[in-house]
Amino acid sequence: VYDIETTGLSSNFDEIIEIGACKVKNGVIIDEFSSFVKPTVSISSFTTELTSITNDDVRFADPIEVVLPKFKEFIGDSILVAHNATFDNSHIYANLKKLGLYDGPFPTIDTLQLARVCYSNKLKRFDLGAVTKFFDVELTQHHRAIYDTMATAQVFIRMLNDLLDRNIR
Repeated sequence: VYDIETTGLSSNFDEIIEIGACKVKNGVIIDEFSSFVKPTVSISSFTTELTSITNDDVRFADPIEVVLPKFKEFIGDSILVAHNATFDNSHIYANLKKLGLYDGPFPTIDTLQLARVCYSNKLKRFDLGAVTKFFDVELTQHHRAIYDTMATAQVFIRMLNDLLDRNIR
């Protein structure tokens, strides 16, 4: 399960400033990955307001050229899980391509899409805040990658249990 924070919405023009991930096996978090990423541009005040990530936080962080290979090694051949995976994957793929490390798309489960399909009769909104509230999962510090990752992992585990109850495997 993973999440990123970026300097903006465009995978072509904006940069990753944080990557958080955890491995889930048999419904239990067994490992974590968390790293700030030093961008080539200054973090805007808007981004800092949204994420609480400051230029000081990333000043001594490794650049994407160092962090992304470590992240790729961490995920290995796992199936990725993300909330709004299209956004996160677009940034990861764009950076993997820039670094010559892109081997093709990762198998990915999107908890946003899963929520829309499986819980549309119970939810009006499907953002991470609404979904965590529905599943009674704590969202410690929204828009910080590692905290969003941990919350998404707990949501996904609950979704998997619901799917298993419905005999969906």
